[in-house]
Amino acid sequence: MSSTECSLKTIQRQIESKEGKRSGLLVKKTQLEVEIKRINESTERRNELIVRLAGMLGLTEVVSRQGLMKELSAEDVAAVKRGLQASLNSAEKRLTDIKTSTEGEEKQAQTAVYEARAALVRVEQSICAAETALKENAKESAEVKRKLSRIATFSAELEEVNQKLKEAREAREALENSSETADKAALDSLAARRAEAEASIASLDAKIGDLQRYAMVNHEREMLQKNRQSKVDAVRKLRSRHLDMFEQLFAGQPVPQVCAALSATEDPAVSSGSTLPREFAKRFADLVASAKETQLELNKLERERSSVEAALSFQRKQLHEKQDMARQMEERLLSACGSVDLERHIDKLLLRKKQLSSECANDEGSLYLWKKFRDRLAHESECPLCHRNFDNDNDYEDLKNELEQKITSMPRDLQSKKRELENIEKQHQNLIELRPVSQDFSVLQETELPTLKTKVDSSNARLEELKGAIDKETTKLEFIQADQSIAQSLQGDVAVMEKFEKEIVDLSRSIQRLKPDSTTCDESQSLDDLHAQRDALRASCKELSEEIAQVRRKLDGHMMKKQQAINTENSLRDTQHRLEREHQALTNLNSELERLAAVNSRLSEELKDWRAQLPACNETLASAEARRQKILQARDEGLAIAQVETQEWRDRIREFEESCSAAQPLRGHSKETYDSVVQQLLELDSGIAALKDEVVRSSEDLDGLRKSIANHKIYQRELQDCVRLRDVRGQLASTALRVKTLQSKIAEYQSSASGATDLLQHVNSLSSEEDRLRKQVLTPSCPLQNISRHSLK
Repeated sequence: MSSTECSLKTIQRQIESKEGKRSGLLVKKTQLEVEIKRINESTERRNELIVRLAGMLGLTEVVSRQGLMKELSAEDVAAVKRGLQASLNSAEKRLTDIKTSTEGEEKQAQTAVYEARAALVRVEQSICAAETALKENAKESAEVKRKLSRIATFSAELEEVNQKLKEAREAREALENSSETADKAALDSLAARRAEAEASIASLDAKIGDLQRYAMVNHEREMLQKNRQSKVDAVRKLRSRHLDMFEQLFAGQPVPQVCAALSATEDPAVSSGSTLPREFAKRFADLVASAKETQLELNKLERERSSVEAALSFQRKQLHEKQDMARQMEERLLSACGSVDLERHIDKLLLRKKQLSSECANDEGSLYLWKKFRDRLAHESECPLCHRNFDNDNDYEDLKNELEQKITSMPRDLQSKKRELENIEKQHQNLIELRPVSQDFSVLQETELPTLKTKVDSSNARLEELKGAIDKETTKLEFIQADQSIAQSLQGDVAVMEKFEKEIVDLSRSIQRLKPDSTTCDESQSLDDLHAQRDALRASCKELSEEIAQVRRKLDGHMMKKQQAINTENSLRDTQHRLEREHQALTNLNSELERLAAVNSRLSEELKDWRAQLPACNETLASAEARRQKILQARDEGLAIAQVETQEWRDRIREFEESCSAAQPLRGHSKETYDSVVQQLLELDSGIAALKDEVVRSSEDLDGLRKSIANHKIYQRELQDCVRLRDVRGQLASTALRVKTLQSKIAEYQSSASGATDLLQHVNSLSSEEDRLRKQVLTPSCPLQNISRHSLK
């Protein structure tokens, strides 16, 4: 039976596979039918178009063949295509011929228009030039006439200018003959005396300056010494004021000293400078570098912590999602089977299903045998199973009642078992559908969730490490920033100290430089005597300067008069030359006037000739443009007709090519493919029918085997029940005999209480045994599972 069931399942799988192939082939067949229908319609439209084009091209053979309902060949299609291409070439050739034939005439007409327009422009330009020349000639004639009207007044003006020029020349000569020698000699003498006085004043100024500088140097040296001492005191006070901060900043190291006050005789070049500002600057730079390095390390740790937190957040999100998914799967599995072990529950259901199927088959067989036994008891008086006669009528009635009771109650039990079997089958199908969920749940519980938890734990550990490192670096940075803030608060005072020290050194150098020199100063004369001598020399120099200024003003006035006379003479001479040139020009105006009159006559004649040519040029231009317009219109009409014809042939060719391409079958959609698909469908249908027949035969054989097994089990169980029933009845008869014997002895022992009590207890135990045996008779059972296994073997 197991081999029959396996072969039945194999055949069913083959049927399902062939059904899937058959569905695919049906879809392919439908696609091929649609494609063949489309190709047929496209072929009909192509043939109609070819016949219409063949009629236009005069291909009578193609038209007659289509009229006889014959299929068009590839040669017919190629002939139509060649005819269409020839017609298109002919139309394009006509279009090109029209363009070529009209191109020469158009160029000639255009050249004639250009020449006529150029001649008209030349005439108009000549007229404009002649009119402009006439206007210029008229202006020149008017100007010559105006100048001729002034020729009488030029002689009087020229005589007057000559007289004035003669007077100006005489005045200039008189000024040049006057003597300037005495004034110049007096000016030189006064200048020499003033130069001598200025030299004496300069010598006195030098002496006074030396005395003043000596006094100022002494005063400045004293002020510098006081200033240096005050700065030394200020530097010491600043160091003492911030000594605690310096000690904290240098972290237990000795605080460097500032420079001591220099003595008046100490050389500043050899004095040692202070190390406090330098050491402070070095310490401050170290703090800044350490703070920057610590901040960079802290930023690096923060970035790493952010990345770890982001990864941890993503991992936690994944873990929560997976846990939610696992919880949903678990709830779904628990709601379906009450446990997450789906396979175990399915095995239990299959075992229960197999047990119920066996019980149903046994019950059906038992019901059939019991009905058969009941019918046999109605006609026979012997046991239907062991074929022995009954000892009495009570046994017969008991067996008959028992069979009726079982026949009545068995259908209800069988129906409930079948309902339970159907529920188990539905539950089994639902659990089979949940098998992927169970597999995913197992993968989540065994692989994905532990992996994600491990990742989350490692990320948490790394995050804690990073937090500890960040706290450590933050504490370090806070200490550094505290020292840095102290250094920044001291930075201004240290800068002041450094500045004061540099100023102290500079002041020391200045004091050393301002030492008095006994050789550079002469104190034989007092400063007041020198000032009195310098004031007297300045007064004498001032008087000499006033006398020199008077002499120079006198000389300047004489030179100004002389220059005015020269300028007047030059102006009159220029006027004389101008009047002479104008007089010479006026003598030539008559000949110029005659020339202008001749030019006026010539230009008037030329203007008259050009104006006479203007109407002829206009007429020539109008006729050339009319001829060109006529040629262009004729060419445009011919080109339009040829272009329309060419476009019509191109549209016909495009329509022809589209129809031919639409009538071509696609690759893989030929008639042979359709026939092969139909043949495969027929083969699959025949194979499926044969397999279904085989399934029917196998099912019938399997049902027969199942009925035989059930009947065999029923026979085995009923046989064992009859044997046990016979044994129980024998035991019951012997027990009844013993009860009767004991009841007869009760009367003998009624006088003795103890004996009666023991006898009553014995009777009660025997009654209990009798009841138990009767129950076994009413409800016999046997281990049918072992019998069925032995029968199968």
